[in-house]
Amino acid sequence: MVQKRVLEPAKVEIDEYGEINFTYKPIYEPVKKGRPIISSFEFAIERNILKRTYVDTTSYAVMENGMDEEKLTESIIINLGITKLEAWDIINIAKRKGYIKPDSNIEKLAEIVKYCMEQKPVKPTNYILKILENGFAESRANKKER
Repeated sequence: MVQKRVLEPAKVEIDEYGEINFTYKPIYEPVKKGRPIISSFEFAIERNILKRTYVDTTSYAVMENGMDEEKLTESIIINLGITKLEAWDIINIAKRKGYIKPDSNIEKLAEIVKYCMEQKPVKPTNYILKILENGFAESRANKKER
């Protein structure tokens, strides 16, 4: 009954509205006679980057009201699911390479974050740092769509 009344409805709702995916399987306890009893459940939970938009509300606030490094850091952490230290590394290299301009323009960095989220790399920080070091040029297919 727990599966039918609790886990399945929760899974459907989380899959529809949440930022995670989970699967579960029952763990059966052997009995001497009759059908085995479910003694517990084993869960596998993973974050689903596809369900998030590439620019959350914090990013819009940063773009509209000028750059606040804390808000920018928070936005990158939320969008990529990385640590604060990794976000700082991205911001520092983006500043050094000119992707963040003194006039608070972060649109180039936002494009890179969006591109990274579309590519779904295993290590988003390394992926973005490599793009920042080598330069960023959108693929021709993306440019034709515009």
